Amino acid sequence: INATTNLGSQLRVSGMTNKFAFATQKIAWIQDKCYTWYNIHIGKKCHKHDGVILTINECEDGAIYTAVWYNTHNGNWSKPITNLRCTESGKLNITAPPFTNDIAILL
Repeated sequence: INATTNLGSQLRVSGMTNKFAFATQKIAWIQDKCYTWYNIHIGKKCHKHDGVILTINECEDGAIYTAVWYNTHNGNWSKPITNLRCTESGKLNITAPPFTNDIAILL
């Protein structure tokens, strides 16, 4: 998956795309660069992020997605966000809920 955030210097994004005969599924994970095993070990706290915009690049023009955010710490899924449409330039912007450390999304 080709994706970025509006806080690129503080966050990293990774993910993948699965293509099925009937649909395409995208999964992305946003992680605070501060959130490492070493920082956890020494007790360093990472920032709370609010207003993060995830941009999915290279999606099909006009494609419509439903997104669900996943809290990686408590295992809860958000309510589905429906009717998200890719722009003519092949981009999809989605605002993440507030999070600390990391969060994931399923499209």
